[in-house]
Amino acid sequence: MDGQTHDDIHWLSITNSILVAVFLTALVALILVRTLRKDLMRYNRIPTDEERAEELEESGWKLVHGDVFRPPGKVVFPDSFTPPCTHQDLGSHS
Repeated sequence: MDGQTHDDIHWLSITNSILVAVFLTALVALILVRTLRKDLMRYNRIPTDEERAEELEESGWKLVHGDVFRPPGKVVFPDSFTPPCTHQDLGSHS
């Protein structure tokens, strides 16, 4: 070689990467805006008498969705969490 370094900048690759990043960012922003707009319209509307009656008749997961964050009453650990030296054989020995 001639002792020259070839520092070719791949402008096409850089431009392509920037365009893909901008396109994906715009796509995610579009999805978020559409979802948020739909949710805000649903939350801001005034419910009718019929919709209020439906809210009172909640069933299924709507009745237990608050139980997810309730702390358990009594914690029972399975045998796999206890150390091996604490296991006792409760069967009969002959």
